[in-house]
Amino acid sequence: MSVVEDSQWTNCVATLGTYQGNRARYDALGLLEERKRCVLKCQLSSPVTLDAKGTTLKGIETSLSEEPYETEEKKIVYEDELQALGYVYFEQGAAVSGGSVQTYIMGDPVRFKVEHTIRILNDSLFLCGTRVTAGYDSEGQLKELDVVRYIPGDTDDFPNSVVSSSNKLSLLADILVEGIGCQESFAAFCATPKLQSGRWVGEGTAIFPDEKETYTIKSLCKFVADVSGFGIVMNEKVLAKGEFSFGMHLGKKQSEHAIAFQSTQGRIHEVRLLFLGGGIVLMCPVTIPQGESFCIEVSWLTDEFHRKRLIRHYDEGGRWHHSSLISEEKQQPKQKKLTFTSI
Repeated sequence: MSVVEDSQWTNCVATLGTYQGNRARYDALGLLEERKRCVLKCQLSSPVTLDAKGTTLKGIETSLSEEPYETEEKKIVYEDELQALGYVYFEQGAAVSGGSVQTYIMGDPVRFKVEHTIRILNDSLFLCGTRVTAGYDSEGQLKELDVVRYIPGDTDDFPNSVVSSSNKLSLLADILVEGIGCQESFAAFCATPKLQSGRWVGEGTAIFPDEKETYTIKSLCKFVADVSGFGIVMNEKVLAKGEFSFGMHLGKKQSEHAIAFQSTQGRIHEVRLLFLGGGIVLMCPVTIPQGESFCIEVSWLTDEFHRKRLIRHYDEGGRWHHSSLISEEKQQPKQKKLTFTSI
């Protein structure tokens, strides 16, 4: 295994544990269809023997069950598959980007899903996390959004009534009851688009397939949300890789459920923008563009003036290009100087 793959396995193991929370399903318009309590388990699977020499591969088994907990959805990822399948682990498993590699058959994209997992350490009290999966049909149209919110422990460990109003960084109320509860909680406070508004500047890490090193990425993002709709300007550049410089994108509200983006090349495409509780925002294409690059992003607030963005980029052929995790800080507007004149 390469240096990156070794560190990837270490970060992958950091995600082991049992978690409980809820699973919400949204339709293509971002409207809630169903929500159920669930249990998520991540554990080491039985090693697989490869040859007569006894060479074995370790694996991580992830299982998800929801009420009434009669069936489980299981998935195993082996250590040699992490980068081959496009699974990338950042910061000791604090953020995970993965999904099917996009391929084309007779000019049409096949059905695929893209998964983003984020685990946030809030106020050193407990880990909480969100797994967001965007699913597309055989025509490349957004079909479903699957959102799992979770915290450590089995379903009986945390009753619904446990809400800490004094800990403003606690997302427990939002995870268990999706923001219903204490209005002073940080989850309810930053569920509004207003907190995302502003000029964000940051730096992060980009990981590319089949490469042994990571790259520094710098970003500039302007997000505006007001009565007229939304407007977004983004600029990202991977340092030391000038050929992968992502230009400006101007966005404006196209309809109640979508934003139309126009790139510097003049191409226009729609993206879905979904605001989740706890300051988490999902942004993904309404339709997978053929012959054009695209990305799927999840961003989340760590406090009122700091956030992180987990972005998964695809190239013009629909293949996974790279993933990046960026930490950003909101720039405070300059205060106008007061001048005094004598009377």
